[in-house]
Amino acid sequence: MKTNTIYIDETGNPKNTKTFIICLIIFTSKYDLDFTVKNIENFKYKRFNNKYQELHFNKESFATKINIFTVLQQNKFIIRYYSSNIKDNIWSNEDHIIKSIYENKDLTNNSIIYIDGNISKHHKRFIISKIIKRLKVKDINIKKVKYEDSKSNNLIQLADMCAGCIRRKIERNTVDDKKLYKLIERFITYPNIY
Repeated sequence: MKTNTIYIDETGNPKNTKTFIICLIIFTSKYDLDFTVKNIENFKYKRFNNKYQELHFNKESFATKINIFTVLQQNKFIIRYYSSNIKDNIWSNEDHIIKSIYENKDLTNNSIIYIDGNISKHHKRFIISKIIKRLKVKDINIKKVKYEDSKSNNLIQLADMCAGCIRRKIERNTVDDKKLYKLIERFITYPNIY
């Protein structure tokens, strides 16, 4: 069975924002993954003179957002996203992450998953165990789940940029929001219906 590599980040808060998005950036080959990392590094070096500069949707200028999404047009990856607009939701972020993985099981089964999060080792082990066990009950086997700080992971930063773009399109849908969304739209696919 093929192993995909997935990078996950979210935007908004399921308990108190209008729209909560979890974005999954999915790579079906190591070559495409490495090529995308290199493209992002090159972009950062040209734009900021620093390949380690962190990209964050809410902090970047419109020009930077347009430029990074334009540069990535030559790359191959899949975007899937999960959205919730339920206010005062009693679900935790992990519950939403589990649901987003389950809803996209055609690409997430047997995968390696990296999730944005700078949390303690003890808490990390507990959450990872919870995610893997709850997915196994739903017949989804995950090879590995790892929490990583977005500051040191270009592909989690990409998930953040895409999540922010999708959320703005859903919430505001201004001319600029539409321009940005158009640049990532071709990467977005939808899960098979089971």
